[in-house]
Amino acid sequence: MGNLNIDLTGHTKNVVESMIRKGYAKSKTEAIRLALFEFDREYKIVDDRELDSISYSASINSMKKYFNDPNEDKAWNKYL
Repeated sequence: MGNLNIDLTGHTKNVVESMIRKGYAKSKTEAIRLALFEFDREYKIVDDRELDSISYSASINSMKKYFNDPNEDKAWNKYL
């Protein structure tokens, strides 16, 4: 899938901005990606869990470089 433009307003905009401000994500793209992974983890939208897990791990590993703050370990423990 290529680029996707999303207009966020109200609550969804506040959630994404809070995720960035609190250090859970470095950018809006990362915040949305993490939210989608969490949604899929909760509701099992994707049937092929093995392939999704590989993609998920690759995405998380690529984002780790932005999270070197030991105080944010609690956020990562949920995803690792």
